[in-house]
Amino acid sequence: MLIRSSYTVVIVEKRGKDFYMMQLMKKLYENTAVKWIGYTCFYLLILLLLFFIYGFHTANTGSYIYNDF
Repeated sequence: MLIRSSYTVVIVEKRGKDFYMMQLMKKLYENTAVKWIGYTCFYLLILLLLFFIYGFHTANTGSYIYNDF
């Protein structure tokens, strides 16, 4: 098929690149090692965010709940 407009050719080529990129992303998503690394980074991020939200406390800070018993 002959496409005469250069603008149309650019659009067709761009769709082709996007299609190949989506195939690559699908292959990466289905890879077990990539999933494991992704989940590990995700849960590490959650853990770090919780540490930053609640702060790093030492054993001497704060009151102990059973002091009065």
